[in-house]
Amino acid sequence: MLAATDDVSALMQYTSNRESQYEFGYARKNRAPGIYDLYPWSTSAMIMSMMGSYGDGDGDGDGDVGNINLKQETAHNISDGGNLYHMMPFNAKLALDHHRQGWRNSIEMQFVDGKSDVQQIRNELTTPAYILLNARTGYTYKNLTVDVGLDNLLDKQYYQPLAGVNAGDYYAMSISMPDPGYRNNRNLPGLGRSAFIGFTLKY
Repeated sequence: MLAATDDVSALMQYTSNRESQYEFGYARKNRAPGIYDLYPWSTSAMIMSMMGSYGDGDGDGDGDVGNINLKQETAHNISDGGNLYHMMPFNAKLALDHHRQGWRNSIEMQFVDGKSDVQQIRNELTTPAYILLNARTGYTYKNLTVDVGLDNLLDKQYYQPLAGVNAGDYYAMSISMPDPGYRNNRNLPGLGRSAFIGFTLKY
């Protein structure tokens, strides 16, 4: 039988002037073990690596494979206004648009700064800066519009700051066959060069 839990949180904020704000918070989180924590899963190296959760039945990376004797856990957290969690770094888009009769063309540059202000306590990952080039064109004839485009025109490898952890990467998560040369092996890579086509009919 699964146990019920109760959580508590409190937050105080004080703004002394337009440039300064102070914050203090407290949170208590209770977590009862679920079915994936309590009951065993396979410990086979091949099976667990294929699942992207090696040695871990519930996929949260803490290494458990089931323990019927697990008890409720209680965590206390105090915040003092440090680095905010899951924040997008500085980013900007610059586009050059061209319109002539029914044609619409655009070249876009997207810049995203590196993410270095992270919360260590949550194992938040840093990401490097990157620049992407996108291109699109479209033509409208009467009530029909056709759009064609290419995103990540130069096929650049990049990691979106808010994309999360790549828990399904075999070499990144495997214990038996880790790849130490795999750069940023826990960040989720962004899309490579991708094409799209769209049709819009107005009536």
